[in-house]
Amino acid sequence: MCTNAGFQLKMATSLDDDDTRNLLLSYHSAYMPPYSPLKTIRDITPPTTPVGAKRQLSEAKLRRQHTKRKNFRARKKAQKAARWEERCNEALRRRWRERMQKFKLHQELDIKEKEEECKKKREALATALENTAVKIRRAVMHKKLMTTSYAFRTSLKKVIPVH
Repeated sequence: MCTNAGFQLKMATSLDDDDTRNLLLSYHSAYMPPYSPLKTIRDITPPTTPVGAKRQLSEAKLRRQHTKRKNFRARKKAQKAARWEERCNEALRRRWRERMQKFKLHQELDIKEKEEECKKKREALATALENTAVKIRRAVMHKKLMTTSYAFRTSLKKVIPVH
């Protein structure tokens, strides 16, 4: 409203008609208090007064602080993401190591089980061979006994005829 009144005042000064100028001045004085004639100038012109300059400086300072805060937040967010990624990678590596250790453990257990099975088979085979050898020895001894006893009996028959 003040800007409009100031513009109308300017227009009125450029007009030749005194009545129009007086009408506009009375209109302007009705809306603007008489003790502050510079208010229209302050509203029209950009702030060059110390208060306006201070306001501009404080706004610039606030903008800088805002960008600083924004950059700080972004940097912290990136650091947090990097930490999470590092933790995830570490967790993946740890899980992989655990899985490989379990796999190696299972391999070692499988190898031990196979060795035990082979040992049992060897022992069973050895006992079977030993038993077979014992049986063969017994059979040979029995045969020897049989042959010796037969020879002994036949020799006795020759000596003592049995009827």
